[in-house]
Amino acid sequence: VSSSAAATGARVLIIGAGITGSMIARLLREMAPAGSVEVHVWDKARGAGGRMSVRRSEEGGVTDTGAQYLTEADGIDAFQRAIYAQLAEDQVITPMTAIVRGTRAADGGGKSWVAPKGMSSVSKSFLTKSGAHVSFSRQVKGLRLGPSGSGEGGRRAWEVDVAGDEAQECSPFDAVVLTMPLPQVLALAGDVLPAIRAVPGLEERLASVQYSVRYVLSLFFHRDDDTARA
Repeated sequence: VSSSAAATGARVLIIGAGITGSMIARLLREMAPAGSVEVHVWDKARGAGGRMSVRRSEEGGVTDTGAQYLTEADGIDAFQRAIYAQLAEDQVITPMTAIVRGTRAADGGGKSWVAPKGMSSVSKSFLTKSGAHVSFSRQVKGLRLGPSGSGEGGRRAWEVDVAGDEAQECSPFDAVVLTMPLPQVLALAGDVLPAIRAVPGLEERLASVQYSVRYVLSLFFHRDDDTARA
C-alpha cells in the first residue's frame, strides 16, 4: 500500500487466510499509520491455515495435515526472531523435541517449533493481532479495475467478483493482495491476467512454477486403546 493510499484511508483485501495472508495482515496493522488502513481477509475455506491445515477428531484429537513444524531459517534478523518469540510467549508454538529424519539442507539449522493446538493456530494468532475483518467460505472469481475515482482519494479501485450473490458486499478495494497458489491466480477473471501479461515473461515464469502433491493419512486412537499405548 502506497503512503498516499494509507494517508487517505485505504481498504485492502488479502485473498487467502494461510500463513502468508495472515502475516501480511498483521504487518499492515503494525506498520501502517494507526487507522489508515482497513484490512479484509477472505478465504474460500471454512477456516484459517491454508496449507497449514488441521483435522480434529470427535474426541478432541488434533493432527496436522499440512506443515507439521516451523524451522527458523539460517540468518534471520531480529525482527523475524521477535515473531517467533511472541508466538512462543503466547503459547502458540513450543520448541520441537522430536527428531525428524530426511530433512533438506534448505531447512537450515535453526530452531524448530511445533504448535500444540495445530499449525493453523499460527495463522489464527496473526489474524487476531491484525484486527482484520475476516470472512471464510468466500471464493473470489475475478478482479476488475474500476474507473478513475472509484476508490478513496480519486484512485482507481478493484472490484471483486465472488461466487454466489455477495458481490454487493465486496467493492471497492484500493489494493488487493493475492496469496493463493499461482494456478488460482492465473485463472482469475477480469484484469489480473492482462496486468501480468504487461510484464514481459512474467506469465511464463509464473506458469512454470510446479507444486508437489502430498497425501496424508490421519489416525486417531482412543486414549484407552491398547494400540495407542503401544
